[in-house]
Amino acid sequence: MAINIISLNGIQLWGYHGCLPEERKIGSKYIVDLSLSFDTSSAEKSDSLHDTIDYSSVYEIIKNEFAKPVNLIEHLARRILDAIHNKFLLLDNSTIMIQKINPPISGEIHSASIRLSYK
Repeated sequence: MAINIISLNGIQLWGYHGCLPEERKIGSKYIVDLSLSFDTSSAEKSDSLHDTIDYSSVYEIIKNEFAKPVNLIEHLARRILDAIHNKFLLLDNSTIMIQKINPPISGEIHSASIRLSYK
């Protein structure tokens, strides 16, 4: 059995997440990195999309979850991983990192992020 990791890196989205009213009104840029670990041996042999995880379907899940504002990116990360694992039962585990670019902090900071794993 070949357990490998497929990654989607640097997904850029705009979201209206946060606890402050301004965050919900103005929004912010986010960057998402996702790693998916599963048995790729069937896809390696068949060369068929049906035997692997379709990147575009994963992207659509992320985009759809981003469209629903939340207070905490921790909650958003968990919701995204749960939705992906519910759709793709062949997943063993996954890790997501969500970066909120220019968070509302009184100081110079590039981003705040959460890294969450599903095992």
